[in-house]
Amino acid sequence: MDCRKELSIIIPVYKTEKYLSKCLDSVLKAIDNRMEVLIINDGSPDHSEEIILRYIEENPNVFQYYKKQNGGLSDVKNYGLTKAKGDFVIFLDSDDYIEPGIYRDMLSKAHQENSDVVVCDIFMDYEDGTPQKRVFCSSGESSSLYCQILDTWVMPASWNKLIRRNLYDGLEFPVGMNNEDVCVTPVILSRARKITIIRTPYYHYFQRNGSIQNGRFNESRFVILDAVKLALERMGTESAYNQQLLKDTLFYHQILAIAMYPIREIDNIYERERLLSAFMERVFELFPDFMESQSFLRLTKNRNPFMKFYGKISLKLLNEKKYHEVSRFWEIYNWCFKLLKRVGLH
Repeated sequence: MDCRKELSIIIPVYKTEKYLSKCLDSVLKAIDNRMEVLIINDGSPDHSEEIILRYIEENPNVFQYYKKQNGGLSDVKNYGLTKAKGDFVIFLDSDDYIEPGIYRDMLSKAHQENSDVVVCDIFMDYEDGTPQKRVFCSSGESSSLYCQILDTWVMPASWNKLIRRNLYDGLEFPVGMNNEDVCVTPVILSRARKITIIRTPYYHYFQRNGSIQNGRFNESRFVILDAVKLALERMGTESAYNQQLLKDTLFYHQILAIAMYPIREIDNIYERERLLSAFMERVFELFPDFMESQSFLRLTKNRNPFMKFYGKISLKLLNEKKYHEVSRFWEIYNWCFKLLKRVGLH
């Protein structure tokens, strides 16, 4: 009997007992016999294993279970890739869930168009009751599909991308580093001969209260800078054009966005200034040409006059390293933003 699998679905598990059943239930509705599902327990100290074993008992021919010592998300992903047998691979975070058509439709599209990578849109779901939001996997601001995918904040994500497994050859997720996808996905995209987009939001990216991305901003989030640096180093063998494209999108979506959103939104003006100063000084240390990115110009050309003013002043002050002044400016902006939102004008 032919046991060959076309798709390997890799699910890292760590401290997600509250969300795991919903995740696995969604997987059961989304797979067929062409697919293998690898559940990898990264030494989770909660009751996740009990949940996994129950699903294995009820679905003995569906899941492959591996348990390893805790090594972090990158280590789990690297481990999963060594176990995967599918022609394609995709990851699924165990606190997220998926729509039933995701894997069948993406796999069919890969075969129909002989694609190395297939990318889909996502939904942002919020634990705090914030309304669900659709996020597009491409920007639509360029004629090049590669550029369109690069030019989004969701570009690094490994869970909305079906990827031909051999594109991972010689490429590992950096162990011990958060934002690990930033160091891998851009290289994958540059290696792909053909990329296809499915403009359907199949993936539900669940925003947990207290998660790393939604928790209080602190210096631990500065690790994104190391991830960006490594990503650019790994792209060193690509064309100068592709290297510049990646630099622009990472500077805009992964670095400037940190300053302009989570740091700006810090309530305490003194803490905001302290973290902004520390963050930007580290940015300029690693990337002396940071403010030269042409992608920043979009902030000064925003159709919304309020946002256009915000972008122009913020960029000017950041470029001049006037962190006290920009923090004060953001205090006024935050107050105006809340007021406009309250009266329904934003």
